[in-house]
Amino acid sequence: MKTFLKIISLTALLSITPLITAAPAQIGGEIHIRLGPPPPRQEVIVTRPYPEAVWIPGFHEWDPAGGVYVWRPGRWDRPPHRGARWIAPRYKKHGGEYIYKPGRWK
Repeated sequence: MKTFLKIISLTALLSITPLITAAPAQIGGEIHIRLGPPPPRQEVIVTRPYPEAVWIPGFHEWDPAGGVYVWRPGRWDRPPHRGARWIAPRYKKHGGEYIYKPGRWK
C-alpha cells in the first residue's frame, strides 16, 4: 500500500511539474513568459469618433490564469493630456523567455 501511495504521489507531482516550470514570473512590473506571443491580427480601423482620438492597436496579452495569450482588439482612446503619445505593449525576447511590457501613455 505504501508503494502504491508513493507511485500515486510521484505521478501527481510529475504531472504538475510542467505547469509550474511554464508559469510566468512577474519581476519589477514586467511579466516573464516562456512562450512567445502569436503574430498580431489584421484589424479594420473604424472612423475616428472625435478629433483628438488616438488609435490604440490590438495586441496579444498574456493571461496568467488561463496560461494563454488573449487578443485585445484595437480601439480609439482619449489621451490623458495634451501631447501624450501611446507607447504600445511589447514582448522582448531575452534568453529563453519573453518579457512583456504593458502599453502606456507617455
